[in-house]
Amino acid sequence: MKSSNKANAATRVKLQFLQEKIRAVGGAPTTAWIAVMHSGDVQLQRECLAMLEFGGFRRRELLPTLVAIFQDPTKDAGLRSELGSHIGATRIVGAIYPLCQSLRFDPYPRIRASAVDGLSHFPERQCAVDALIAALTNIDEHDFVRASAAEYLGGAICGDPLPALVKVLTDDSPEQVRLSAVRAIGALKDARALTTLNSIKQHGQTTVEVAQGTVSLESEAKRAIRRIRLSMPAA
Repeated sequence: MKSSNKANAATRVKLQFLQEKIRAVGGAPTTAWIAVMHSGDVQLQRECLAMLEFGGFRRRELLPTLVAIFQDPTKDAGLRSELGSHIGATRIVGAIYPLCQSLRFDPYPRIRASAVDGLSHFPERQCAVDALIAALTNIDEHDFVRASAAEYLGGAICGDPLPALVKVLTDDSPEQVRLSAVRAIGALKDARALTTLNSIKQHGQTTVEVAQGTVSLESEAKRAIRRIRLSMPAA
Protein backbone atom coordinates (compact mmCIF):
# COMPACT_ATOMS: atom_id res chain seq x y z
CA MET A 1 0.00 0.00 0.00
CA LYS A 2 2.82 2.40 0.89
CA SER A 3 4.55 1.83 -2.45
CA SER A 4 1.25 2.46 -4.25
CA ASN A 5 0.79 5.74 -2.37
CA LYS A 6 4.33 6.79 -3.28
CA ALA A 7 3.68 5.98 -6.93
CA ASN A 8 0.45 8.01 -6.89
CA ALA A 9 2.26 10.94 -5.26
CA ALA A 10 5.01 10.78 -7.88
CA THR A 11 2.39 10.74 -10.61
CA ARG A 12 0.70 13.84 -9.18
CA VAL A 13 4.03 15.68 -8.98
CA LYS A 14 4.87 14.75 -12.56
CA LEU A 15 1.45 15.81 -13.80
CA GLN A 16 1.66 19.13 -11.96
CA PHE A 17 5.08 19.78 -13.47
CA LEU A 18 3.82 19.06 -16.99
CA GLN A 19 0.70 21.17 -16.52
CA GLU A 20 2.80 24.12 -15.45
CA LYS A 21 4.91 23.82 -18.59
CA ILE A 22 1.80 23.73 -20.75
CA ARG A 23 0.27 26.73 -18.96
CA ALA A 24 3.44 28.69 -19.69
CA VAL A 25 2.45 28.60 -23.36
CA GLY A 26 -0.62 30.70 -22.55
CA GLY A 27 -4.34 30.33 -23.14
CA ALA A 28 -6.74 27.63 -22.03
CA PRO A 29 -5.05 24.30 -21.18
CA THR A 30 -6.52 22.41 -24.13
CA THR A 31 -5.74 25.26 -26.54
CA ALA A 32 -2.19 25.46 -25.23
CA TRP A 33 -1.78 21.68 -25.54
CA ILE A 34 -2.87 21.78 -29.17
CA ALA A 35 -0.55 24.74 -29.89
CA VAL A 36 2.42 22.85 -28.46
CA MET A 37 1.59 19.72 -30.43
CA HIS A 38 1.65 21.74 -33.65
CA SER A 39 4.95 23.39 -32.72
CA GLY A 40 8.41 22.17 -33.65
CA ASP A 41 9.48 21.48 -30.07
CA VAL A 42 9.61 17.67 -30.10
CA GLN A 43 10.65 17.40 -26.46
CA LEU A 44 7.73 19.51 -25.26
CA GLN A 45 5.43 17.59 -27.60
CA ARG A 46 6.50 14.36 -25.91
CA GLU A 47 5.79 15.93 -22.54
CA CYS A 48 2.32 16.77 -23.82
CA LEU A 49 1.84 13.10 -24.67
CA ALA A 50 3.05 12.18 -21.18
CA MET A 51 0.20 14.28 -19.82
CA LEU A 52 -2.22 11.96 -21.61
CA GLU A 53 -0.61 9.01 -19.86
CA PHE A 54 -0.97 10.74 -16.50
CA GLY A 55 -4.56 11.78 -17.11
CA GLY A 56 -3.92 15.45 -17.68
CA PHE A 57 -6.40 15.79 -20.55
CA ARG A 58 -9.28 13.91 -22.09
CA ARG A 59 -7.99 12.30 -25.26
CA ARG A 60 -11.40 12.56 -26.92
CA GLU A 61 -11.14 16.35 -27.08
CA LEU A 62 -7.73 16.13 -28.70
CA LEU A 63 -8.43 13.42 -31.29
CA PRO A 64 -8.41 15.73 -34.34
CA THR A 65 -4.97 17.06 -33.34
CA LEU A 66 -3.60 13.59 -32.66
CA VAL A 67 -4.81 12.30 -36.03
CA ALA A 68 -3.53 15.32 -37.93
CA ILE A 69 -0.02 14.92 -36.54
CA PHE A 70 -0.08 11.13 -36.90
CA GLN A 71 -0.82 11.44 -40.61
CA ASP A 72 1.55 14.35 -41.30
CA PRO A 73 4.78 13.01 -42.89
CA THR A 74 6.57 16.30 -42.17
CA LYS A 75 6.32 15.75 -38.41
CA ASP A 76 8.99 13.95 -36.39
CA ALA A 77 8.70 10.21 -37.15
CA GLY A 78 9.58 9.22 -33.59
CA LEU A 79 6.80 11.41 -32.22
CA ARG A 80 4.31 10.10 -34.77
CA SER A 81 5.15 6.52 -33.84
CA GLU A 82 3.94 7.21 -30.28
CA LEU A 83 0.51 8.46 -31.33
CA GLY A 84 -1.32 5.37 -32.60
CA SER A 85 -2.05 3.99 -29.14
CA HIS A 86 -3.23 7.41 -27.91
CA ILE A 87 -5.59 7.66 -30.88
CA GLY A 88 -6.99 4.21 -30.24
CA ALA A 89 -7.32 4.91 -26.53
CA THR A 90 -9.97 7.55 -27.29
CA ARG A 91 -12.26 4.59 -28.10
CA ILE A 92 -13.98 6.83 -30.64
CA VAL A 93 -15.15 4.77 -33.62
CA GLY A 94 -14.16 7.63 -35.92
CA ALA A 95 -10.52 6.95 -35.02
CA ILE A 96 -10.56 3.59 -36.79
CA TYR A 97 -10.56 4.94 -40.34
CA PRO A 98 -7.41 7.12 -40.05
CA LEU A 99 -5.64 4.27 -38.25
CA CYS A 100 -6.56 1.89 -41.08
CA GLN A 101 -5.37 4.43 -43.66
CA SER A 102 -2.01 4.79 -41.94
CA LEU A 103 -1.65 1.03 -41.63
CA ARG A 104 -2.24 0.59 -45.36
CA PHE A 105 -0.41 3.55 -46.84
CA ASP A 106 2.19 5.07 -44.50
CA PRO A 107 5.70 4.35 -45.85
CA TYR A 108 7.29 3.98 -42.41
CA PRO A 109 6.99 0.58 -40.65
CA ARG A 110 7.15 2.26 -37.22
CA ILE A 111 4.07 4.31 -38.05
CA ARG A 112 2.24 1.26 -39.40
CA ALA A 113 3.10 -0.63 -36.20
CA SER A 114 1.75 2.31 -34.21
CA ALA A 115 -1.47 2.11 -36.23
CA VAL A 116 -1.71 -1.56 -35.27
CA ASP A 117 -1.38 -0.53 -31.61
CA GLY A 118 -4.24 1.91 -32.09
CA LEU A 119 -6.50 -0.61 -33.79
CA SER A 120 -5.94 -3.07 -30.95
CA HIS A 121 -8.22 -0.85 -28.83
CA PHE A 122 -11.19 -1.91 -31.00
CA PRO A 123 -11.33 -5.73 -30.69
CA GLU A 124 -15.10 -5.64 -31.03
CA ARG A 125 -15.11 -3.73 -34.34
CA GLN A 126 -15.05 -5.85 -37.48
CA CYS A 127 -13.33 -3.18 -39.59
CA ALA A 128 -10.46 -2.96 -37.10
CA VAL A 129 -10.08 -6.75 -36.90
CA ASP A 130 -10.17 -7.00 -40.70
CA ALA A 131 -7.40 -4.40 -40.97
CA LEU A 132 -5.23 -6.39 -38.56
CA ILE A 133 -5.89 -9.59 -40.51
CA ALA A 134 -4.90 -7.83 -43.74
CA ALA A 135 -1.64 -6.65 -42.16
CA LEU A 136 -0.86 -10.12 -40.83
CA THR A 137 -1.42 -11.85 -44.15
CA ASN A 138 0.46 -9.25 -46.22
CA ILE A 139 3.76 -11.02 -46.93
CA ASP A 140 5.28 -7.75 -48.10
CA GLU A 141 4.66 -6.13 -44.73
CA HIS A 142 7.49 -5.68 -42.23
CA ASP A 143 7.93 -8.63 -39.85
CA PHE A 144 7.35 -6.70 -36.64
CA VAL A 145 4.18 -5.10 -38.02
CA ARG A 146 2.82 -8.55 -38.92
CA ALA A 147 3.86 -9.98 -35.55
CA SER A 148 2.16 -7.13 -33.72
CA ALA A 149 -1.03 -7.63 -35.75
CA ALA A 150 -0.98 -11.35 -34.91
CA GLU A 151 -0.52 -10.63 -31.22
CA TYR A 152 -3.50 -8.29 -31.05
CA LEU A 153 -5.73 -10.64 -33.02
CA GLY A 154 -5.56 -12.89 -29.99
CA GLY A 155 -7.84 -10.38 -28.29
CA ALA A 156 -10.38 -10.12 -31.12
CA ILE A 157 -13.97 -10.58 -29.99
CA CYS A 158 -15.60 -10.40 -33.41
CA GLY A 159 -14.96 -11.90 -36.80
CA ASP A 160 -12.83 -15.00 -37.31
CA PRO A 161 -9.08 -14.31 -37.27
CA LEU A 162 -8.18 -17.98 -36.75
CA PRO A 163 -7.79 -18.96 -40.45
CA ALA A 164 -5.30 -16.13 -40.98
CA LEU A 165 -3.37 -17.07 -37.84
CA VAL A 166 -3.23 -20.74 -38.86
CA LYS A 167 -2.15 -19.78 -42.37
CA VAL A 168 1.03 -18.05 -41.17
CA LEU A 169 1.89 -21.22 -39.23
CA THR A 170 1.78 -23.30 -42.40
CA ASP A 171 3.57 -21.01 -44.84
CA ASP A 172 7.04 -19.44 -44.91
CA SER A 173 6.27 -16.59 -42.51
CA PRO A 174 9.18 -15.46 -40.30
CA GLU A 175 9.54 -17.15 -36.92
CA GLN A 176 8.64 -14.00 -34.98
CA VAL A 177 5.34 -13.78 -36.85
CA ARG A 178 4.66 -17.47 -36.25
CA LEU A 179 5.42 -17.10 -32.55
CA SER A 180 2.91 -14.26 -32.21
CA ALA A 181 0.35 -16.31 -34.15
CA VAL A 182 0.79 -19.31 -31.81
CA ARG A 183 0.33 -17.10 -28.76
CA ALA A 184 -2.74 -15.46 -30.30
CA ILE A 185 -4.30 -18.84 -31.03
CA GLY A 186 -3.71 -19.84 -27.42
CA ALA A 187 -5.48 -16.68 -26.31
CA LEU A 188 -8.43 -17.38 -28.61
CA LYS A 189 -8.67 -20.95 -27.26
CA ASP A 190 -10.06 -22.21 -30.55
CA ALA A 191 -9.97 -26.01 -30.86
CA ARG A 192 -9.93 -25.82 -34.65
CA ALA A 193 -6.21 -25.02 -34.42
CA LEU A 194 -5.22 -28.14 -32.44
CA THR A 195 -4.07 -30.13 -35.47
CA THR A 196 -1.78 -27.33 -36.61
CA LEU A 197 -0.41 -26.76 -33.12
CA ASN A 198 0.29 -30.46 -32.65
CA SER A 199 2.19 -30.47 -35.92
CA ILE A 200 4.39 -27.61 -34.68
CA LYS A 201 4.93 -29.36 -31.35
CA GLN A 202 6.39 -32.40 -33.12
CA HIS A 203 8.88 -30.55 -35.32
CA GLY A 204 11.71 -30.22 -32.80
CA GLN A 205 13.12 -27.10 -31.22
CA THR A 206 12.83 -23.78 -33.09
CA THR A 207 14.09 -20.88 -31.02
CA VAL A 208 12.87 -17.34 -31.56
CA GLU A 209 14.60 -14.19 -30.34
CA VAL A 210 12.40 -12.00 -28.15
CA ALA A 211 13.05 -9.03 -25.88
CA GLN A 212 13.47 -11.32 -22.86
CA GLY A 213 15.91 -13.66 -24.64
CA THR A 214 14.89 -16.73 -26.64
CA VAL A 215 11.78 -18.88 -26.56
CA SER A 216 10.90 -22.16 -28.20
CA LEU A 217 8.12 -22.13 -30.78
CA GLU A 218 7.32 -25.73 -29.84
CA SER A 219 7.02 -24.82 -26.15
CA GLU A 220 4.61 -22.04 -27.00
CA ALA A 221 2.59 -24.45 -29.13
CA LYS A 222 2.35 -26.84 -26.16
CA ARG A 223 1.22 -23.98 -23.94
CA ALA A 224 -1.43 -22.97 -26.48
CA ILE A 225 -2.66 -26.56 -26.70
CA ARG A 226 -3.02 -26.71 -22.91
CA ARG A 227 -5.00 -23.47 -22.85
CA ILE A 228 -7.35 -24.74 -25.53
CA ARG A 229 -7.89 -28.11 -23.89
CA LEU A 230 -8.53 -26.54 -20.49
CA SER A 231 -11.21 -24.36 -22.05
CA MET A 232 -13.01 -27.31 -23.64
CA PRO A 233 -16.04 -28.77 -21.86
CA ALA A 234 -15.47 -32.04 -20.08
CA ALA A 235 -16.46 -35.10 -22.10
